[in-house]
Amino acid sequence: MRVFKHGDALAIVIPQSMVDSSSLHDGEDLDFIQVEPGVFALMRKEKTAELARDKLQGVSKNPAENAPVKPSTTVGSTPAPTAASSGLNSFFKRELEQKGFVVVFGEQKAQEVSHDLADEVKKRNVFGVRGFDKNFYLATREFLEVNSAKILKALKDGPLAMPALVEKTKIPEDGAKTVLSLLMEEGEVIEKKKGVFAVA
Repeated sequence: MRVFKHGDALAIVIPQSMVDSSSLHDGEDLDFIQVEPGVFALMRKEKTAELARDKLQGVSKNPAENAPVKPSTTVGSTPAPTAASSGLNSFFKRELEQKGFVVVFGEQKAQEVSHDLADEVKKRNVFGVRGFDKNFYLATREFLEVNSAKILKALKDGPLAMPALVEKTKIPEDGAKTVLSLLMEEGEVIEKKKGVFAVA
């Protein structure tokens, strides 16, 4: 894969073998993310969070860091992030800053990210909740305030399923799930049946 000049920007050429194996097509919208200096990821937008969990979490070259982690005897303690996980934590924080929301898979990873964001959570600049699907949803205050209003307005006329709610509010699906999870935690919205939401 090489980098070349394209107008005022730089572009890359994706090898045909990768195009074929990934079923990429002309005009497809992808995320190009710097995980850390010199390490990049190219992924479909709808799979960003999922692939971040599955593909970006590397194994440290330091054998000591790859040793099994002994369970902590302190109730409620947050595991200290390892070098292998710090890059992924940075990715989640960048996603939160850029998009206003992020979905974190796995309780331990959510604890690590929350630990890194502790000051922002205390200042109520970031809000988080565990959804019924066992994923963890985080949103900035600004994203939550703007999109809570959109969702509550959309639901005033009656219950809506997720696809209709996304279409009506123009909020990305994961962003809508994040806001809905936080609104349900506050008792402002209920899930009348699976995937159908209404004002409480």
